[in-house]
Amino acid sequence: MARPRKHAAKLPEFPILDANGLYAAPTRGDGNCLFNALSDQLYGHQNEHQALRDATIEHMRANSEFYRQYMTVTPVRRNPKRKVASLAPAVPLDPAFHSADELQRMFDLHLEKMGQPGEWADNMEVVAFASALNVHVRLWQADYHYTFSPRDDAIPTTSPAHLSVDEHDTGKTRPTLNVAYHTWEHYSSVRSLSGPHTGLPKVTIVPHAAPSKKRSSVERDDEDTVFRASKRRSPLPLFDSDSTPECSEASSDESNPSIISSQRSVCSRESELPPTRKIKLVLKLRNPPSITTAPASPVTATSPA
Repeated sequence: MARPRKHAAKLPEFPILDANGLYAAPTRGDGNCLFNALSDQLYGHQNEHQALRDATIEHMRANSEFYRQYMTVTPVRRNPKRKVASLAPAVPLDPAFHSADELQRMFDLHLEKMGQPGEWADNMEVVAFASALNVHVRLWQADYHYTFSPRDDAIPTTSPAHLSVDEHDTGKTRPTLNVAYHTWEHYSSVRSLSGPHTGLPKVTIVPHAAPSKKRSSVERDDEDTVFRASKRRSPLPLFDSDSTPECSEASSDESNPSIISSQRSVCSRESELPPTRKIKLVLKLRNPPSITTAPASPVTATSPA
C-alpha cells in the first residue's frame, strides 16, 4: 500500500511584507493593475488609473531621448511576459546598430500602444511614473524591495496629476507609494495590516526587517562573518599535514579564541612529556645455506677461425 504523500506547508508569498506588518491589497487585474495600484496609493481608490497612465505616457514622450534607448527594435512586444525580477538599470542600446530615427519610430509605436486602457506596463513605466508624478515608488517582491525616485535631469511636464513640491525639497517630503509585484505577473497596492484598509494607505517600514535591495553573494558572505557562528576546524588533527607545521598558530582557527587556547594547551602538554626512547632498526642480510660462493675463473676470448 502506497504511503500518503505529505504536502509541504504553504509558504507566504511576501515574507518581507509579513515582517513589516503589511499585505498586498486586492487590486483589479484588468491590464491596468500597475496604475490601479498606484491610484490606490495616491488617491485611496483605483479609479484614477487612466489619468496616471496618461501622465506617464506624456512624460515618456517629453523625455523620449532618454527612454527610447532602452527599446528593443524587434517585431515582438518589448518584455512580452513582463518580468521585473531583475530591476537593475538596463543597458542602453548601441546606437551604432540602430539609428535614432528607427529607435524613435519604435518608441512612438510603443507609446501609442501603452496609452490604450488595459495595456500591460512594466518597470520602464514605473521609472517614468516616479519622474512624471514626482514621487518615490517602492516596489516590493518576495524578500526585497526597490525604490524608484524621480530623475533630476528629467524634462518636467504639466500633467494635472503631477505633484508639485517645494523647490528646496530634499526628497524627504515626497510621498512614497508602495506596490507589490506578484510572481504571477500582477501588481497590487500595499497596505498596513493594522489599517486603514480603505482610503489613503498608511505604510510604515520596520527598520532592518528586510534588505532594501537584493544582496549580492559578496554582501551575504560579509554578513555571515558577523551574524553566523564561526566554522570550527575538525579536531583531527591539530595541524595541516600538507603545509602547516604542527602546533603553529597558522594551523589554528584564528576566529575562535577557545580553539586557539585549547590547541596551545595541547601543545604545551606535549612539550612537558619526557622524551621517548628512539627505536633503532637493524636490517641483516644473509645468504641461503644451499648457495656457495666460489672464486671467479678467468674468461678467455677466442676469435673465429
